[in-house]
Amino acid sequence: MDRQRQTLYLDGPNDVDWVFRNDVLRKREESVYVDYVAYLDNFKDEHYWHSPDPRRIRLVLWKDRPKILDVALAIHGAGMTGETALARIADLWRDSPMDDTIKWPVLRQLNVRTLEILEEANLLRARPNLVFERVADNWLFPLFPLDLRELQIDSERLREAQQNWYPDDSY
Repeated sequence: MDRQRQTLYLDGPNDVDWVFRNDVLRKREESVYVDYVAYLDNFKDEHYWHSPDPRRIRLVLWKDRPKILDVALAIHGAGMTGETALARIADLWRDSPMDDTIKWPVLRQLNVRTLEILEEANLLRARPNLVFERVADNWLFPLFPLDLRELQIDSERLREAQQNWYPDDSY
């Protein structure tokens, strides 16, 4: 996961050819912002404006949206994002260890128990069963125990790695 957190990384045919920005952030930003791009290597020195990709904007139009958005809409639609509901959820989930050892059946049972507790407290809205099934079957564990901050990468260190790279002659 640390690779996905790096602000910059090396890649290409030799794994050191080009410096790239973090793909997750780049794709998110490219979907809504206009960017000025400066591309420089041994062969090119290009500068241009990059405008948002209309295919990514379609997410807002509810077509081809990622599954996680369906889950988030189900959670919200079920009434689980209200202040009282969130407090009940936090009370239950705080006592459940969240790390990479948790297995899906345990997590699904926690999702079901969360829905039961909210139902007992009359905090759930009337919704089709599909909404509650989506929550039970697709709601993943919270990521709060994980460090998801960007890993700042010094571009000069990447340039040094590029300059000091030599082909592997063990072939």
